[in-house]
Amino acid sequence: MNWEDGFKFATAVLTSLGGGVMIVFAFASWLGKVWAKRILAKERHDLEKLRKEHEVKFSKLHLERAEAIKEIAQKLRELDDSLHSFLKDFQPASEPTLEDKIKESIKIHTAFLNLSKKHRIFFSKKTSDLMHKIALRSRDTYVDVQTYPVSPVDSEYKFISQLLKERDECWKRARKSFYQDMQQLMEELEETFRQILGIE
Repeated sequence: MNWEDGFKFATAVLTSLGGGVMIVFAFASWLGKVWAKRILAKERHDLEKLRKEHEVKFSKLHLERAEAIKEIAQKLRELDDSLHSFLKDFQPASEPTLEDKIKESIKIHTAFLNLSKKHRIFFSKKTSDLMHKIALRSRDTYVDVQTYPVSPVDSEYKFISQLLKERDECWKRARKSFYQDMQQLMEELEETFRQILGIE
């Protein structure tokens, strides 16, 4: 085999290998695209599955939070009504006694406090603190109105007239706190609940 024949042979081998390399390269490229599409489809499927799971969990959490708000808001309204019931100036004879109204209001206060503690995980610290302030203010109201005998016609007041004046001062403070501070706190909490629910 002379030099010229060797060159032709080498050229033929390289040409045939080059064609094979081109075929292998084209096949690898096509296979890579197929794998990439399959991997991408699987990733999309996994992401969609995660999105749906997150959506379900978020919806469930929102429903639970809405239920917590409903319970607390109802108890807040009952607390407001019960405080107003015994703090109002005119007490009709047909209604329960002041002592009974205060006892009932304290029960509602305790229920409100328990609900706010039970559900505080659903709320920000600011909202939890707001509920706690309402509970403290209503507790202070009960302390004020029970510092002296509740009924203004109690027998103790017949013998110590100054005592009745002091009792009236305590009740004035309680009314002022309720109609100013307490009402403002309740409105702020209700507004916060509306924002959380997306009503306003």
